[in-house]
Amino acid sequence: MIKIEIFINEISLSCCIQIVKNNDEQNKIYLDSTESKTGLENWLEKNCQLSQFQYDESSSSPPTDNQTILRNSSRFEKIGREYDGRSIYREKKTGYYWYVDNLHCGEAAHLEVFDSHGKKHIAESNLEGNIDKTKSDPDKRIDKYL
Repeated sequence: MIKIEIFINEISLSCCIQIVKNNDEQNKIYLDSTESKTGLENWLEKNCQLSQFQYDESSSSPPTDNQTILRNSSRFEKIGREYDGRSIYREKKTGYYWYVDNLHCGEAAHLEVFDSHGKKHIAESNLEGNIDKTKSDPDKRIDKYL
């Protein structure tokens, strides 16, 4: 849980944003002199490096795992195996195996999704985890990499 309070200094008209994360009142975060959306965005980038989680669809490189749904550690776990140089993840709820397809970049970037045995290619997924089962390929399998 995050609680945000905003205080305005009436003399300088500057703004101070106080952030309390997980009810931890001892370790408050203060944003001083944040007067605009741009100021807040710059602070967030400097301190949280949010751009590392954004994929540029004009990129000539495939996305990193952190630029996809695979960064969600409550949904996926890295199994310590790789396919084509990419880490394979297991979806905790379904047991399905996922990895970033290293051959597609930009707007064509996607993830490959396999059944819980790695013997059946179920679908492709966009970077947000939306599965398209019409793109399954019966010739793909990853069971020998598991």
